[in-house]
Amino acid sequence: MKRFLILIFLFMGTAFCAAAPPSDLSGGSRDGQPYILDSNSRIDINNIEMISTNYGRFAYDQGLVGPGLWFPRGTDKTLVYSAGLWIGGKIDGEVRVTVAAYGHEYIPGQIIGCEGGDLEYISGVESPDYRVYKINQGDDESSPDYAEWPFEQGAPYLDQNENGHYDLGEPPRLLGSQTLFSVYHDGDPSQHHLSPGNTPPLGVEIQHTVYGFNRNDALGNVVFLDYKIVNKGCHTIEDAYLGLWTDPDVGSSGSDLAGCDTTLDMGYCYNGENYDPVYGVRPPAVGLKVLQGPIVPSADPSDTVILPDGRIFYNAKMLKMTSFSSFPNEIDPHWALESYACLQGFGGDGWPIINPITGQITPYMFSGDPITGQGWIDTNSSDRRMIPSSGPFTLPPWQDIDEDGEAELGEPGVQQLITALIVAQGYDYLSSVSLLRYYAYSTGSMFEAGFDSLPPTPNTPISPEVTIYPGDVEITLIWNHAAETDYQDPNFQFEGYNVYQFSMSQQPAQIAVFDVVNGVTEITQPMIDPETGDIVEIPVQHGTDSGIQNSLHITEDFLEGEDLINGREYLYAVTAYYYNPDSTAEIRAIESPVEIIEVFPEGDYNGFFLPVIHENGRSNGIVEPLVIDPTQLTGDRYEITFTAQEGGTHALWNLQDLTTGEYLLTDQQQNMENYEFPVVHGVMVRVIGQSPGVLPGDVYTNPDQPELWGWDIPQGERRITWARGDFGREGFRGAIGWGCPNWVFGGGDPCVPANELKKTRLILARVPDTNDYDPNFDPQDPNVSYAYRYGRNFSNPPEEPEFAEHIIHAEPGYSFQNFERSVPISAWDIENPDEPRRLAVGFLENNQPRTYDPETGEVVFPGGGLVDGVWWPGNSDMFDNVASEGPREWLWIFDVDYSETPNPEFMVELVDNAVPVMYWITASRRGQVPFSPSMTGDDQFDIIPSRPNTEEDVFLFGETIDVENQRFTASDHVMLFQNYPNTFNPQTLIPYYLPNRMHAEMTVYNISGQKVKTLFSKEKVAGHHTVRWDGKNDSGIHVASGVYFYQLKTGEKDSKLTRKMILMK
Repeated sequence: MKRFLILIFLFMGTAFCAAAPPSDLSGGSRDGQPYILDSNSRIDINNIEMISTNYGRFAYDQGLVGPGLWFPRGTDKTLVYSAGLWIGGKIDGEVRVTVAAYGHEYIPGQIIGCEGGDLEYISGVESPDYRVYKINQGDDESSPDYAEWPFEQGAPYLDQNENGHYDLGEPPRLLGSQTLFSVYHDGDPSQHHLSPGNTPPLGVEIQHTVYGFNRNDALGNVVFLDYKIVNKGCHTIEDAYLGLWTDPDVGSSGSDLAGCDTTLDMGYCYNGENYDPVYGVRPPAVGLKVLQGPIVPSADPSDTVILPDGRIFYNAKMLKMTSFSSFPNEIDPHWALESYACLQGFGGDGWPIINPITGQITPYMFSGDPITGQGWIDTNSSDRRMIPSSGPFTLPPWQDIDEDGEAELGEPGVQQLITALIVAQGYDYLSSVSLLRYYAYSTGSMFEAGFDSLPPTPNTPISPEVTIYPGDVEITLIWNHAAETDYQDPNFQFEGYNVYQFSMSQQPAQIAVFDVVNGVTEITQPMIDPETGDIVEIPVQHGTDSGIQNSLHITEDFLEGEDLINGREYLYAVTAYYYNPDSTAEIRAIESPVEIIEVFPEGDYNGFFLPVIHENGRSNGIVEPLVIDPTQLTGDRYEITFTAQEGGTHALWNLQDLTTGEYLLTDQQQNMENYEFPVVHGVMVRVIGQSPGVLPGDVYTNPDQPELWGWDIPQGERRITWARGDFGREGFRGAIGWGCPNWVFGGGDPCVPANELKKTRLILARVPDTNDYDPNFDPQDPNVSYAYRYGRNFSNPPEEPEFAEHIIHAEPGYSFQNFERSVPISAWDIENPDEPRRLAVGFLENNQPRTYDPETGEVVFPGGGLVDGVWWPGNSDMFDNVASEGPREWLWIFDVDYSETPNPEFMVELVDNAVPVMYWITASRRGQVPFSPSMTGDDQFDIIPSRPNTEEDVFLFGETIDVENQRFTASDHVMLFQNYPNTFNPQTLIPYYLPNRMHAEMTVYNISGQKVKTLFSKEKVAGHHTVRWDGKNDSGIHVASGVYFYQLKTGEKDSKLTRKMILMK
């Protein structure tokens, strides 16, 4: 064989493709001729399982009369109903087309000549020699297909002596990990009876090789279709085209869309919506990419084609996908002229295709981008057909130039079409298209490199085994540790878990990531940018260094943004992902397959909380041991302690089994919001700590949860506001918080530790004035405090004349000025309400010029300074108390006993010195309002700190913890347990146990026996249950403190069980 040949071809003619009425494309062997039709051979080496025949069709199951491409392999889910090779061209000006669709016009065998113009061929009648041959990696002479490999039919061989032709003893050539081969032709005129064809034969023989790779990368989702087309007739075929007609059915057939990517030479099909009856909420996409097409002469002498195997063709160019046509069911081509026109890229009406977006003629239908929504996009979901085509070229009768009996590319009359059938399954229908494009790009790159130096394929990721625990408007997912401990790969290491929520109508949401704390967060790898089509580094994993968790408690529908609803179906998946730290690797992250889990919240959680004792400490943290798998309970006693986290806000917690002495968990993060908790011994251990500082809630944000309020009005009116006072603090909508200037501005440590913050009451003195400057109040009012006054910008000249007398120390920073009765508020530590402790206070003033309306002369926003020697914040209508140009009348509450004698340690500049400021108040006055206008102390304001868990706090729980001698054990009787916590404010949990399914009713009564609230009255399933009482009656009103009784009444012999609980506010 000559390795370097110059190809000479003729160029295209014209035709048209008209839309056709419904047509019968069925067919097969005619007149009962006993052709050996191999309809069941399959390529099944990777994620795709597909039938490949010896008569031009593929992906069709002749035996079951149905689709013949399954994905993933081993399932009953299918992507393609039928497909086949179409060839069209002209012989002496006459259009001829050979098709394989729902029937076929090819037969097994070879064409051996055309004496006198008539084709002589081997029909394959009753001959097993023309079956589909199949060899696998590792096969040898013991395999019949390997031993009988049909070299004489054109099957690929390993040219060991590199002489360009087959020599006896040379072995079959295995392409990829599995190779199939068959030969067929269109030489039998009686077989040409399908309506899209039905012309005399072209006289072509097809040497068809199908192969695939057993890999876990893109190649694991690809089947290669290699067609060597040889003209063994006596006539030149002019204006020839090759196409792969395909009836793709992505799961269900009626909701498909088609598209093409001209930059990737690929036509594809994808689902038109996020849900498919077969694939559910993750419908894949399927594409056909032209890797190598006809090689034709070029007018540019510098054009050169270099094939992956090194063969070179000078003065030539390669055609790839030159057109793409798509049409819905019932509009298939009806006769040869239509079929030929479709191969050329004409429209369904016989005219050139017009892109409706650009108004330009195009051979490519639906060449837009469905991901970005740009360009011409298919919007007519239907049962689609598609034909990616390549041409035109001229195919003269074959000349065996080197007389070796082998038809070789470069010899006249031989062309080759190599395509990749690619499948991709993303997280929804559009991400499947995006992934398909990446697979197409990656496949093309590896093909062009001749599949040389393929990187090692990663081992299959391990999927977590997930257990579901549905509850009352909540769901708990728990998964095992196998993905962390059992995965073995030299290049990849376990990195984390992803949790997804799916929907039939929406794109999925990633609702949680739990990854190893190792500095690896965002992982990128080369992907196709949907905006530009370029290959760029795109994030594929989004870690946060959150730490590994193996459970997730879910109360929210993340897709709808609402609480879960009992009885509604929810879809989730948990995957494990792995990381390759080699920054040069093309694949740097792999993820286990997505396995969808269907969950229905059931109305009652079939679990219960173990009782807890707060053994030591003063935090208001929560420990809730929720039993979710009673079969794993040990009956042991457990202790939770805390360890200070260096540089961290929250302490880390540890769990010790006191019975065995073993530490089961150490250095665990407290979960503030997401309820992501570990599970040990069948118990989900919920440890919830508050953020340090002032509690963030209030009567407006948490009306039913006063335990979350960071401020309250015990009597009188609220006189201050966060409006124009929000300085980003944690409480009072940003206007009150924990901290001192040395910590916030000076880079020091907190001046008062978080666990030493005190509940503080501010009692307002009588200030009847509503003006904003120099208020009139009685300095002898018992609620007027001596205060440490500090100044900002006091090193500057007085910005207003009246400021001068109040600037005592003209120094920079937050400079100390004086100590006088200057704050109309007294501050009290009320941790012990019976023994309140008065606290020292201080405040800031800001030397800033007033801002006036130039026309009216009135003060306008932001107002400027109010330096008058007393703390009196401006009203929020005109003054911005946090703006640098505003008054900044800021009040500080010290964690120091009040004294009318100044402490020299506090008579210093505040930013550079640590003064024990506990609370920082930047609030404005609530308009032009007075303080306690009738009598001093009428208006009061409480500041309520959170109490984070600290090293002092110890919690105990376990089945051996006695709470009024109850035991949480299974029984054949109804059981009612003590509520937890008890006492409580404002809500509590009531555990109970039902041995069988029965009607049950839980009612709360007051001490007088009057019904307060019915918590439930309905049929209940057997098992442990927990019901929550929020401290409200049937009218939704919070009840008063006191003793209450809860009663469980069941149908079991009219059983009634009653226990006592205490609500203490």
